[in-house]
Amino acid sequence: MTTATLARISRPAKPLPVTRDQVAIMIDRLSVLRGKIAELDGQRDDDIAQIRAFHASEAESLIGDVQAYCEAHRADLTQNGKKKSVRFPSGQIGWRKRPASILIADAEVALADALRWGLTQFVRTKNSLDKDAMLKEPKVAATVVGVTVVAGAEEFIIKTGA
Repeated sequence: MTTATLARISRPAKPLPVTRDQVAIMIDRLSVLRGKIAELDGQRDDDIAQIRAFHASEAESLIGDVQAYCEAHRADLTQNGKKKSVRFPSGQIGWRKRPASILIADAEVALADALRWGLTQFVRTKNSLDKDAMLKEPKVAATVVGVTVVAGAEEFIIKTGA
């Protein structure tokens, strides 16, 4: 067995910009490249969405067909309700009852009505810290045990398309 040695590929050193005009040209080029990347991302997302939609449609159709068969033959498949699921060589089907849920059309109206009738067991009171208020008074906020005010970090940004 022989071992191959990989040659290190070196790139020629690029000269750094030395004038404002050169930086402006580089930012313009960056803007064009970002635009192309965004365009490619959009095309890719559109292609993925079309492929997903096609397969999702086919999957939904198959689910409907399998469910129709199983509903029509439910008594036989479940041995008259003794079983909740049925195994097939390629998978399993089953029926299950979802837990109850609560739908609230208008939370404010429902809350007011619950309070009016004294149904406080249905009312939740939540206390929480207001970080926005703390940012307005960072020196005072820092005196609270467990609170640390973190100064904003500096980052380098380039805005293109100006």
